[in-house]
Amino acid sequence: MRGDTVSDVARLIVEDCRFCPMCRDVCTSGVVTGLESNTSRGYALLADRWYTRGVLPEGGADAFYACMQCGLCKATCVSDRDLPDAILTLRSEFVERHMQPRNVREARAKVMSAQTALNGASGISPYRPELGGITFAAGGLLTPEGIGPLVKALRALAEKHDQPFSVLESEIVCEHMLFDLGYRDDAVAAAGRFLKRLQESGVKTLITACSQCYDMYVRRYPQWGITWPEDVEIIHLVMWLEKLSLTPLPDAAATGRIWLYHDDASLARWSVMHDTPRAVLDRLLPGRWLEFPLNRERAYACGATGAMPLVRKDIAMGAAERLFDAALETAAAHEATPCIVTACARCSDHLDAARKALAAPVEVRHLAELAAGMMTTDAEGVAP
Repeated sequence: MRGDTVSDVARLIVEDCRFCPMCRDVCTSGVVTGLESNTSRGYALLADRWYTRGVLPEGGADAFYACMQCGLCKATCVSDRDLPDAILTLRSEFVERHMQPRNVREARAKVMSAQTALNGASGISPYRPELGGITFAAGGLLTPEGIGPLVKALRALAEKHDQPFSVLESEIVCEHMLFDLGYRDDAVAAAGRFLKRLQESGVKTLITACSQCYDMYVRRYPQWGITWPEDVEIIHLVMWLEKLSLTPLPDAAATGRIWLYHDDASLARWSVMHDTPRAVLDRLLPGRWLEFPLNRERAYACGATGAMPLVRKDIAMGAAERLFDAALETAAAHEATPCIVTACARCSDHLDAARKALAAPVEVRHLAELAAGMMTTDAEGVAP
């Protein structure tokens, strides 16, 4: 490809675009807002204006932060054009020129202070090197409400299978989120601090439940010029679950419920991990779970990607509501309660918050919680 800088590559992605409408109708932000400027085609046209004229219309920079980075446009594009990466490059340029919107600056501040918000989360304890075994890394900006039940489930599974389990004590700053906001230098610096702490701890096998984190470690780190330590194995949670001797959940788990698997963007589109979570589901709920109407590379985005909950909560909630509507429509035919299960901690955390905010009659579970026997409790403290 012509061009030898990140900006050159982004410029060529836009210049070679035909601006056809093929990706427009699948754009999550466009569907939620109903605005042409918030579609992938609209972003491409704005980017073209920036690269050809060097100016944007009023509110132009804000528009690029309506992109969810879900990757549906790339999955739909017949020429596999990586518009999401071009948008990230533009965001970095806006940051360098101090053109980023105010809400983006506020979002960065929130990400940088996330460690304080997560200290004392239920189930979090320092890593003890002598334990060895599986070490869990909590993704940045996961809420204590999301981390606590997840750690509880993972610890129960590890103990049941006689595997030592611990939690990595580290600076909890989400490099992925910083990069999505356009703060590349901050993201790279945070990654360096994380790897230093990782190596100091003597961790041998690191497990993450956040698909965005996994995508970052295996795809983004190399793009940033960062090498993952050769002596540390990095695995996604579902890769670990697949190796465990899991038994089917009792029939009561399916009574009055329809379990629907949600493919999240980072796992299904960027990491292309389709079969592993489905293999785990087949063992836990044999013949008792369904696919979402759209799945795999064409799966709906839930609203958790691209720093969306921080910069455009309205779009993030709209994406979650769209997912709930699809689940309710499917469940109505079975006269059952829709239960959404996902393999990404960021997705389950966001969807659970949206479920409560929207009073949506759905259930949300992380795959690890299912594997642990649905041992978490709901807001009223009643076991599901």
